[in-house]
Amino acid sequence: MSDIGADLLLPGPDEVEETLGMLVGKSVTTKRIGNPQTATFKGSVSVYTFDDDSIGAAIFCELGLTNSLGAAMMMIPAGAAEDATDEGEIPNNLLENFKEVANVLIAIMNDKRTHAKRVKLSKVLVAPDGLDDDILPLLKSPARVASFDAFIPGGYPGGEIRFCLA
Repeated sequence: MSDIGADLLLPGPDEVEETLGMLVGKSVTTKRIGNPQTATFKGSVSVYTFDDDSIGAAIFCELGLTNSLGAAMMMIPAGAAEDATDEGEIPNNLLENFKEVANVLIAIMNDKRTHAKRVKLSKVLVAPDGLDDDILPLLKSPARVASFDAFIPGGYPGGEIRFCLA
């Protein structure tokens, strides 16, 4: 196993709940998924890189949760997230809002020690179409993964959020 992401941390459910809840202004709940299945990866994938542009981490967020986080963050009604999810798409406005969520999630992965290497958000891809050969193996790897079912109150679709460290 590579030590590229050794300075990064996998979050626990409390950190994920607190961070997402702060962003959307609601009491988000999470439940750890013990053995995440190899998913079809329909949703979004946020890619995080170190200063040398090497990939340090990726976060997969299922379609419904991507739409919900993008909507809830800007107080867009749950129906917009539901409709987009039912249509199997991520509208541009919800994707742009979700990118802010993806940017804030860096804080729960970066180690706070002074000399630890840190990642920054490189890009947010719409999956599965936007996935490339560098990202897919990281998402499917059983090592250094923390996966959660996340739920936002108010009728927003929930779904899996999977943190994957290189």
